Amino acid sequence: MDRPNDFQPHQILYLQHDRDRLYVELIQQIASRQMYWSRPLALVTDVACYPTVGHYQPIWETSESAIYDLRQAPDLLWPALLFQPALDTEVMPLLSTLYASETEAHPETAQIAHQRLRHFMHQIWAAAPEAFRA
Repeated sequence: MDRPNDFQPHQILYLQHDRDRLYVELIQQIASRQMYWSRPLALVTDVACYPTVGHYQPIWETSESAIYDLRQAPDLLWPALLFQPALDTEVMPLLSTLYASETEAHPETAQIAHQRLRHFMHQIWAAAPEAFRA
């Protein structure tokens, strides 16, 4: 399940588990370990995907969806084969939402976002343990 190393630093990628997506910025490829060093941006829960021309575009403007701001979360080192490229049409509204809601961060909000991130990471580990074996 090798993926070509065609992603570039600063490109927005995502990890997906069920209907949740973690959007990240690629910092660096670690080719020798087939890992990506990435910086979390946001966790979007309950992403509904609707077909568009040739691909599926996530829509998170539903009442069930939530966006967790993770721009202050620690960087991640994850297996490269788990990442998928994010489309501009999904990233631009997400970034607009994140930057539009920039107010003074509340510790409780950040704590909830980090808890959701940890839960999401555990779900990925449980769903794809073979990706973490070196």
